[in-house]
Amino acid sequence: MFISKINTDSTVLIDEIERSLHPNMIKEILKFFSGEQKIDGQLIFSTHESLLLDLDIFRQDEIWFTEKNQAGATELYSLVEFSGLNRIASLQKAYRQGRFGAIPKINM
Repeated sequence: MFISKINTDSTVLIDEIERSLHPNMIKEILKFFSGEQKIDGQLIFSTHESLLLDLDIFRQDEIWFTEKNQAGATELYSLVEFSGLNRIASLQKAYRQGRFGAIPKINM
């Protein structure tokens, strides 16, 4: 599917890309899409895989988070909205610690 869409002016949407592919395979696909070669298509995906929070693959404006607000509606916000990113050694660790929000609220 990826190969057939690369040179077309189309968008591929994938929900939870990590469900069917190994994280290393996903990283290679994303590196290809994010590389310097000309690609007319676009890939938009959702994931819970924190290993994909990688600034070697993505620009800060390409990483977005979602979180439910008090009314239960989903809010979308970019990594760009956070200051001090240059002082964070690991985006993955910061994400898991909740520094970017987007952490489920579990009420038991």
